[in-house]
Amino acid sequence: MPNCHYLCSIFIWLLGVGLVNAATVYVPSPEDMEQKTKWVERQVLVSDDDHKLIDFYWTGMFDGRIKLNSGRLKLRREIDYTEEGRKHRSSKVIESLPHNILYDFYFDYNKNFFFFSRKEKEKRRVFVKNKDVSLYYDGIVTLKNSPVADSPHYQTEPFDARYIGLLYGTRFDSPNKVRVVEDLKNYYKIARVVSVQKMNDEIIQMATFTESKDSSFVSEWLQQIDSSKGFSLGKIQAIEILFRNGQEFKRPSQDISFTYEEFGPQNNRVWLPVKWVELYYSSGKPQHTVTMTLEWSQINELLSDDLFTLEAMNVDDGKFMIDKRLGDNNSIIEGQIEGGKVQLRGEAALLAALEEANSAAGKRSFRIRMACMAIGMTLILYALYRLYRDGRKRKGDQGQ
Repeated sequence: MPNCHYLCSIFIWLLGVGLVNAATVYVPSPEDMEQKTKWVERQVLVSDDDHKLIDFYWTGMFDGRIKLNSGRLKLRREIDYTEEGRKHRSSKVIESLPHNILYDFYFDYNKNFFFFSRKEKEKRRVFVKNKDVSLYYDGIVTLKNSPVADSPHYQTEPFDARYIGLLYGTRFDSPNKVRVVEDLKNYYKIARVVSVQKMNDEIIQMATFTESKDSSFVSEWLQQIDSSKGFSLGKIQAIEILFRNGQEFKRPSQDISFTYEEFGPQNNRVWLPVKWVELYYSSGKPQHTVTMTLEWSQINELLSDDLFTLEAMNVDDGKFMIDKRLGDNNSIIEGQIEGGKVQLRGEAALLAALEEANSAAGKRSFRIRMACMAIGMTLILYALYRLYRDGRKRKGDQGQ
């Protein structure tokens, strides 16, 4: 269940800012959409010779990362808002957003073993997969046969460490985005490349574009690939090309820069990002920066199977374990955790303890939901009042 405070903050911001300013939101005209369509039709994709150069770099990119077989990644994700960005969000909303997230990730792709921990403030989620079972922890330990991409517990599933730095964006928690390196290959296959140039003997820059059918702009992506550092992405710049009232203009959307180092034993080394910084813009103005700091260790070394167990999850005593390997409708309460082990108890005692825990959590959740609803209704009424007052003011001005 998503954090209620976070959802409330987003809800409040959308109502208090978005609804009040609804009258100023630009709606693209049919002429704008036609102008965008004509721009897309005019774009000429690169020649076969240029595509051979691009394929050479893309092949090197994926071949280099497939050499990453095992290791550990500790990752910190931090957000910092600019002065301009703070003007568009209240301090409470900014405080509630996920500013500082810690990831701890052991992986062995040869065995298909994973240990993944995500911690934000005091909230901790853990996922473990070994040869026997998948274990989730999000307040309760849940046994499943295998990870499911659209599971409500998706935020405890690991991303594919091999694609980090090969794709723009830091959306490691979204089940609808690229999750494995094979999917990333398909992403690049359908990219529409309109230009490529050699910056020097090692670096090329290619331009691609993406479009949304419902908006009157396209996004142009300038991506640099460096063959001297394992064919890794060095810089990415996103530019919005807007079409309005017969005119075309550009504005920055996103800037990304990477720092790389080489890891692993001498006969099996791989270039990996140790830092990247993303600067996001809104209406051409810088809003916030996302900084990722990555610590890699034990790269392509043999990892102990003990890292991928219930004991390694470090679950507090008293937490429940539920077996859902036969489906959600056939859940079985296995017992409670004590000392990293599952202690079996009588079914009646387990049910009573679980009911007591759920009741306490339910009361807290109910109070929070009622507070959210009260705040939301107040803001809706306030926003409607503002719209009514502004409308009367405009009519008065027109009458004069």
